[in-house]
Amino acid sequence: MKSSKNLKKAFLSFLILPFSAGFANTQKAQGSTTTTPVSSQSLAEGLMYQGPKLNEEAFNIQLGADYILWVINQEGLQVALNNAAVVPGTGESFASVPGVGTAYTPQFKPRNGFKVHGDLVLSTYENVDLFLEYIWLDRSAPNSSSATDPNFTYPNLSVGPVVSGNSDTASETRNVNSVFKFEYNVLDFEIGRLSGIAKNIFTARPFWGIRGTWQTSYWDTTYLGTALDGDYPNAIVTSFVNVKQQTNGAGIRGGFDFGFNLCPNNDFVQNIFLTGTVALSGIYGPTTVTWNSGENITSSASQVYQSTQEKFYRITPVVDLSLGLGWNYTFGGDNKDRYNAEIHLTWDTQSWINYGQYTTVSFFPTGGQNMTVQGLTVGGSLFF
Repeated sequence: MKSSKNLKKAFLSFLILPFSAGFANTQKAQGSTTTTPVSSQSLAEGLMYQGPKLNEEAFNIQLGADYILWVINQEGLQVALNNAAVVPGTGESFASVPGVGTAYTPQFKPRNGFKVHGDLVLSTYENVDLFLEYIWLDRSAPNSSSATDPNFTYPNLSVGPVVSGNSDTASETRNVNSVFKFEYNVLDFEIGRLSGIAKNIFTARPFWGIRGTWQTSYWDTTYLGTALDGDYPNAIVTSFVNVKQQTNGAGIRGGFDFGFNLCPNNDFVQNIFLTGTVALSGIYGPTTVTWNSGENITSSASQVYQSTQEKFYRITPVVDLSLGLGWNYTFGGDNKDRYNAEIHLTWDTQSWINYGQYTTVSFFPTGGQNMTVQGLTVGGSLFF
């Protein structure tokens, strides 16, 4: 019977704890009319935990920086394929046809970058915090996709399987090279509030704010062959397709940070915590797509097939997910409660829905492809 009462009491405490968090953090010291904060919380996005208990000298400011190694993967950038026209001959079966061919796209490899962020906790407003973060990725793409004798190129690139400018044709054997570069800049501003749900085991921080971005991508593809006849026989023929997309804008962003400390009473692992973030954004702004395609035959002859530009306004949904581990340590001052250092390792994913509009101005538009940004994040912060 006594055990049942204890369970009931614990359950009621679990229910009312979120609503009593603000009162607990602003309780009055006995025998005094002044309000004394019990604890200051460290609230940086994706770095959630119950929070260090710093002394009254703390400024409630957190500064941090991360190194990121992320991959940008854009759908809809196929530039060539092989085995496109392989069919069984007379008396042959499909078993004699070569295996599945390959569709060629630019190579998407990890890019270096960084995050920098700052956080200010307004303890007089029940631990509401103001958070600002900037994300940058290196635009360079040292590796590109190349193929020899793909025997067919995608018609949505406005370049057919045979180069026909100036009455010349290219041999079926040619090289394809495609490079994708991306300038990635994201700025987030948030207002959040930390709430403890299961004492020092689980915390949640709902937030809302604004996400801004300015991004430019370059998708450059060349097809190299040899002219067989016409005005320039045996000349080197290079067909090219250069596409540039610029997307700028801003919009509302909201979500939750959460943290778990599964062993808060264990001396060895009590400072280790599991963190995560779930967020959704809607970014409104202009997208401009510039498209140029043509061919060069030797150094003295060239022909442009298409040179167009399209600008339109749209809303781009963005879904953010992250999951990781962190560790924090409080130190300094007479009671080792003046500063708190934190380090973390997370896996971040951003899904930009219908971001890619690279072929909206081509003869065969297939725009509206998703872009995924994901990778490893490692860094730290200081709360003081």
